[in-house]
Amino acid sequence: MRGKSSIDECLMAVRTYSHREKLLKLVHAKSFTVLLALIFVLGYLSIRRMDEVSTQGQELQLQHSARLSMLLNLRLALTKLDNEARLRQQTESRGELKPPFDMRLNTARDEINELLQQIERPPLSEDPSWSQFRRDLEAYADVTEDVRRYSLEA
Repeated sequence: MRGKSSIDECLMAVRTYSHREKLLKLVHAKSFTVLLALIFVLGYLSIRRMDEVSTQGQELQLQHSARLSMLLNLRLALTKLDNEARLRQQTESRGELKPPFDMRLNTARDEINELLQQIERPPLSEDPSWSQFRRDLEAYADVTEDVRRYSLEA
C-alpha cells in the first residue's frame, strides 16, 4: 500500500504542479496584457503632449514673426519719415523753394500713425516697454511736424 500511496502523492504533486503552472501562465498573460495596456496609454498620452507642445511652438513662432514684421515695417516707415524730414530741413536751410503741402512728409507721418495703431492692440498694449516705445514714436512723429523742433530735438 505504501507504493500506491507514493504514486498517489506523485500524481497529486504533478496535478498541483500543473495547476500552479496554469495559474502562473494565467498570471503572466494577465500581467503581459496590463503591461501592453500601460504602454498603449503612455504612448497615447505622450502623443497628445507632443501635439500640445508642437501647437504652442507654432503659436509662439507666429507671434514672433508678426512682431518682427511689424518692427521691420516700423523701421522702414521711420527711415522714410526721417529722410523726408531731413530733406525738408536741408531745403529750408538752403533757402530753396519747398513744396507747399509737404505731401511726402505727411504721407510718411501717416504711415507711422497707422503702424502705431497696431501697437495699441493687445497683447502689445499691455506690455510697458511697448507702451513706452509707442510714446517715443509718437513724440518723434510730433517733432517732425515742425522744422525748428526737428533741428533741435531730433
